[in-house]
Formats: sequence, structure tokens, C-alpha cells
Amino acid sequence: SSLPVPEPLPRRRRRLRHTFEFECSCQRCRVEMRWAREDGDRVGDVDEETAVAGGRCFSSSSGASDSFMETVTNAMDDEDDERMAALSNEELERRSDRVTPEYAVWFMRNVCPVTDCGGTLAPPNTSAMHMTCNACGFKRTDDAFYAQLRGEEV
Repeated sequence: SSLPVPEPLPRRRRRLRHTFEFECSCQRCRVEMRWAREDGDRVGDVDEETAVAGGRCFSSSSGASDSFMETVTNAMDDEDDERMAALSNEELERRSDRVTPEYAVWFMRNVCPVTDCGGTLAPPNTSAMHMTCNACGFKRTDDAFYAQLRGEEV
């Protein structure tokens, strides 16, 4: 719930590393990393940043300036966006065909359903019986989500 759900894998993993100082390897990231490697796309690893930075060690502890790190990551984000925008409709369809039902349900469950919100639903604390959107505050229980999925009135 730290970042918008629709954010692309390499950007999401770079932001998590730079903002929260951890390498994400959640189930979603692992699936998307496998797909990215199959497609020859970036996965958001520090080695990719180091290569783009001309071999310069790329971490906040390395002494790299914030402006240098921001310049490199912005350039990588732009390149990734351009690469995705250049994909043919056939390639986009091929990529969407490999999405499993479990992956699709995960998105439906965790992306805020409020029109034009795009926020992430997550429990606000470990004892919560509902999930709250990090952008608009919408709340929903898993029971309500699965009832809607079955077509039941909520």
C-alpha cells in the first residue's frame, strides 16, 4: 500500500528501495519480475541503476548525490515508459493473456474501486477487519469484496 497499485514494476521497486530502503520480493513482484525477464524488460534492481549510472555505485549509502540518483531514475522511468508505449497491440495482448485469475483478483481486491481514484486498498493496522484506500479513504471488507465478486448485493 506504499505506492499506487498500477505503477510499473521497475519504477515501483526503485521507489521502494530509495524511499523505504528495501528490495521488494513480494509475490506480485516475483511474478512480474519473471515476466519482465522473459520479455527483456527491466525489473528495478540496483544493478540496472548502476549500469545506467555508468558503473557508479548507486545507493544512498554510497555517497551518490540525491540529484544524481533522481536524474538517473527519472531517465530510467522515461525509457521504460517509451519502451512500453512502443509495444504493438499484438505484444500487449500476448502479455495480458498470461495474467492468471489469481493475479487479476488480487488487482480487483487491492485497487480502489472509486472512479478515477487509483489508490491502494490495504488494512490500516494489523487488527483491522477492513481495508482502506490510501488516496481517498474508501473502506471495504473482504467479505463485501467477495460478495460483489459473486454478484451479490452488498
